[in-house]
Amino acid sequence: MALAGWEFSFDMPWSNKNDAELPNISLFRNIEDDEKLKRGKSLKKHIEKVVDFMYLLLYYDKVKNAPKGYQDFVSNIREFDERQSIKEMVPSGENEKNLLLYTALYHDIGKIVIKARHGSFGGDIIKNSGRVDRLKFFDLGFANHNQIFLMSDLIRFHDYFGTLQTGEASYLLFVEVLYPITNNSLLLEEHSAKRFLNYLLLINMADTLASIESKEIKEVLSGMIHDHKALTKIDEDIVKETKKSLSVSHTCDQDDFGIVASRKLDEIVRPLKSTTEIHTYERLRRILRSGYKTIKKDTFNKYQERTKEAFTDEIKRYDDQIFQVEEWFRSYKCVSDLSPIMACLRAIKVRKEFYTEFAFICKLDYGLGFVGDFLEELIKAELLKSDNEIKSPHDLRRDLSMCVVELMNRIVETHGHFTSNETRIGIGLERLSNISGEEREKLIKRLKGEKGSFKKAEAYAKIISDVNLWIIKP
Repeated sequence: MALAGWEFSFDMPWSNKNDAELPNISLFRNIEDDEKLKRGKSLKKHIEKVVDFMYLLLYYDKVKNAPKGYQDFVSNIREFDERQSIKEMVPSGENEKNLLLYTALYHDIGKIVIKARHGSFGGDIIKNSGRVDRLKFFDLGFANHNQIFLMSDLIRFHDYFGTLQTGEASYLLFVEVLYPITNNSLLLEEHSAKRFLNYLLLINMADTLASIESKEIKEVLSGMIHDHKALTKIDEDIVKETKKSLSVSHTCDQDDFGIVASRKLDEIVRPLKSTTEIHTYERLRRILRSGYKTIKKDTFNKYQERTKEAFTDEIKRYDDQIFQVEEWFRSYKCVSDLSPIMACLRAIKVRKEFYTEFAFICKLDYGLGFVGDFLEELIKAELLKSDNEIKSPHDLRRDLSMCVVELMNRIVETHGHFTSNETRIGIGLERLSNISGEEREKLIKRLKGEKGSFKKAEAYAKIISDVNLWIIKP
């Protein structure tokens, strides 16, 4: 049996195969060889869960008895989908469903080579498979080379909706998805941009569901579907714009292939830029929300012990149902309001160019881990204060939010000039936990201020001075 020792909860299309029949099987063996290390073991478990969630997204209406650990998801998704129509995105044919299951199985294969930007490496591994491995894909039921290329491009972009959801990416990252030069699948027979976005959303959902708690399912899926609808609408507008151009120039047949092949880069960038600028407040909110969620529970517990007596009335005033400081910080209800973000931006008096430059910084690699570290260190610094100096949950969240928003502004001020001429860039942020203890202590001291004297500019400059920066093409 193929992948003996791997545990999938359902009968998969490769269940009756053997290892020799699976393409690039050596890469899965590398995961198993690395299983004694934490990285290999966690990666294997993650892939197993992603495959299971993909199966449930494709067949949830037919699953009668969900396996242990998936019951909440199945009940939630049935209720949720009455309004959101995930079912409309699911392909009707078994061949396409099997393709998505294989995409889920191979989606993180690039991590065997490199963790950063592993989607691109994974896509290249599939697309550049040698003759022997390509024949194996055909034996697995792939109809033609086009399906191999489709799987490759889905893997290449498999985390785009996920990073958009955390605020690490902006809508402008999807230029690569909607432009046929960088996403050849748009030119393949019967694979329109709308269908590609549907399949891409499904693989992103499965990948994200494998990493979150059950209580977050509805919120996260709602956010992803909202983004999917926005991008589908942008794609429809691009199609209308292209048709209009073709009707005037008469340079190409107005069939589906001609419309997609004739897309111009500026026709894609323009609506994505406009949407991203409008989305700025929401993107900052998502960055904060995601950062709060990564803070260690122990840190919240210590803060709770310090504040539960002094600020119980205040906590109840904001939400009678919330008695845990941890939940107060993480609650969707408490951080979904965009007005605090707007207030932060007004308070630090951002330049008018901020919204455009922040949009074109369309990828913050490791942004989630960085912001989480950043917030955690600031809360730890708060715990060092005396009882009469420690802040209430409301005031602390306000000040933490201000610190994160101001930090994003400093990143834009420092690196925004690279986005001139509408150049899209990515920035790799160094995790604070990777900075030596002594240097980190100095940073936090500067950020929190000493005796009312703040030196934040110096601390921010230190944090963002050594970032990795790259240009995203086209």
